[in-house]
Amino acid sequence: MKDIIFKYDKEQKCFDIDLENPIGDSLYSRISLLLFTNARCEKYELPLQEKSRRGFWADSLDKSNTGSKLWLLDRAKISGNILDTAKSYCYQALEILINEGVISDLKIETYFANKIMVIEILVNTLNGSKKYSYNVGD
Repeated sequence: MKDIIFKYDKEQKCFDIDLENPIGDSLYSRISLLLFTNARCEKYELPLQEKSRRGFWADSLDKSNTGSKLWLLDRAKISGNILDTAKSYCYQALEILINEGVISDLKIETYFANKIMVIEILVNTLNGSKKYSYNVGD
């Protein structure tokens, strides 16, 4: 089965269809979209300067909450607490992959490298393990 592959465009700071290599690791694309699509938050979770609870438009069709709440950390101060919160948001966003049987296990590590948050994800699939790394704020 051929899948459309998304890659991160550092200049535009968004994900886009990879026209150079449109066939590839669909799990990477799915994880990326789940992590970096803005999940809708509750009113009490909104940072003071935010008014929109955001959310993925298609969720209105099936009442799900696709994506992660990593966007809530955009203006947060660098601390160990933010790493724990980011890891929790990642687990919440990716647990659907376990529930659907796409992956059997998931390990997430978060740390700072030169004031940039790094999220490392290790997933176990039927075909073995795969590791993905994302630089957030890059």
